[in-house]
Parts: sequence; C-alpha cells; structure tokens
Amino acid sequence: MLSDTSVRLGAPAPGAPVNGAPAPGAPVNGAPAPGAPVNGAPMNGAAPAGVQLAAPAFLPKRVIDLRTVIKSYPTAAGEYIALRGVSLEVDAGEFVAVVGKSGSGKSTLSNMITGIDRPTSGEVLVAGTPVHTLSEDEIAVWRGRNVGVVFQFFQLLPTLSVLENVMLPMDFCGTFRGERRERALHLLGQVEMAQQAHKLPTALSGGQQQRVAIARALANDPPLIVADEPTGNLDSHTADAVFHLFETLTSAGKTIVMVTHDDDLARRASRAVTLLDGQIVTDQRHYTPHAVVDEVEPIEEVAADLEDDWLDDAELDSDLPAGASAAPARHA
Repeated sequence: MLSDTSVRLGAPAPGAPVNGAPAPGAPVNGAPAPGAPVNGAPMNGAAPAGVQLAAPAFLPKRVIDLRTVIKSYPTAAGEYIALRGVSLEVDAGEFVAVVGKSGSGKSTLSNMITGIDRPTSGEVLVAGTPVHTLSEDEIAVWRGRNVGVVFQFFQLLPTLSVLENVMLPMDFCGTFRGERRERALHLLGQVEMAQQAHKLPTALSGGQQQRVAIARALANDPPLIVADEPTGNLDSHTADAVFHLFETLTSAGKTIVMVTHDDDLARRASRAVTLLDGQIVTDQRHYTPHAVVDEVEPIEEVAADLEDDWLDDAELDSDLPAGASAAPARHA
C-alpha cells in the first residue's frame, strides 16, 4: 500500500505514449517526436528534486473551461455525436470524477481536455490556453508541460527501465536539466517504487506499473492531472491506494480530473460529473477544493498578529504586581 505522501510531494507532469508505443514521428508522452521543433524555452521555476512543495499561495482560479463543446465522428451508419454541447468549468485544486456508462462520452471529454483529440466545434481552454487553436507540435509541447496524463493500461515503454520511463517527459521537454535522474528517483520514492527503478515494466505487477505511470505524469510538475480509468485494472486494495495518492496531490495544489466507472470512488472526489449520451446530466460538489486559498490569511500576517498579541501581553505584565500576568492561564 502507498504510504501517506501528503507532507512531501515532488513535482508532477505528463507525457505518456497514447495507445502503446508511439508510431515513428508521432508525439510521445505529450512531447514532440525526435527532430520535431520544440517551441519555447525549457520550463523555469520548477522546484528541484527533493524539495518539499506546498500548495501555491494563489492559483489561477479557472483551470479548465469547456464552452459548448461538440465532438462528432463519421461512421458507416452516419454521424456519431460523442459530445453534445458540453460546457464544464473546473477550478484550481478540485478533484473531479467523471462518471457514466460506456459510450457516454467520458473518455472523449478527457481527450478534449488533454488535447489528444479536438472538438468539432466549441472552445477548450486549459490554464488559460485555447487548446483547440494549437497546432499538433504546439499541443505536444503544451501538454508535456501542463498536463500529466495517466492511462488505464499504463502505457509504459517496455524497453525502458522504470527510471528511464519517468525521466522521458523531462528529456523531451528539456526540463530539469542536470537533475532528471535524481528527480525521477525522488518521484518514484513518493509512490514507493524507488526499489524497482532499474527493472523493466514487464517485471512489475499492474498496481506497480500504475504507480510508475503516476510518477511519470508528475515528472514536469504540471498543474493538471487527467487520469482515464486509472484504477480500472487494479484490485480494490491497490485502487484505494492510488485514489489516496490522488487525494494527496490535490492537497498539494494539483487539479485532478479522473474518468471512472467506480461510483464509490466518484463519491470520494470533491466533485462528481455524470455524463449520459454525450451530455452532463448531474454535477455534484462534495466538499470545498483544497487549493481554494485566496481567502485564507497569509501565514506571515498570522505570525505578525500573534507576535503583536504577545508583545501587548508583555507590556501589560510589566505594569502588574510581581507574580501576576495579563495573559490567560494555560492548562495542560
């Protein structure tokens, strides 16, 4: 079982091959294929490996904004509409479970958010970026640095070691230069897989492979994690441990969207969105997101107030007879 990682989380990130090993020239793990241009300089400002991350003091309020999204596919029987004018807003720090029957549009919705697929019409904004307007190369670079993708079937590259799989997104995106190995080991430690770092994925159980996939998704420290049926191939005990890790990530300021068939897990998320025939039919919030902290008084102000109170008590004490105190008595 995973340990409680709520105190210390390395950084997260995306980058996972879609549908097995990528085809030659195709984008891999959210980053462009070898030889493809990388637009923009390497990400700066990410925490070094091993550094404790707290939830950011102020997060962008709106992380996901889908506006009247329609997605249709041509079929031999005619046009099939997977999403029918879906609008969805997700704020920073929310843990959103997307539930629904097979064919309801859950995976299509997650593909819209990650940029794996494009809407037929409508707008998809993630962290302020209009994803639907980006080119394929731009989407690959954007995804590699902004979205961590976790797949039901793990999608680890079988010829690379566990450690190399976690380092891969950093290699493609040019992030964490000079510290990728250390960082990858740190992330594997967070999911209790550091001892398996040099093994191939085929030597691991399904639960162990999913832990590695989560560590890989955290590699570039993205603000958003999107998981498509991440517990679908796991036993209940391992699924619960993976869910607990997701809860820990939201406590550290990450935003998580999890597609699932498991109604029990969905009820434990901070919000459950139910799809039916390509439309949102219910949207239920269970509790306040961890990262909505813009109304919380900064710790520096709290400390200053406490110091002022202590000084006031000290001044009053100086005017009182010996042995008396203005401060309230404290009892063990």
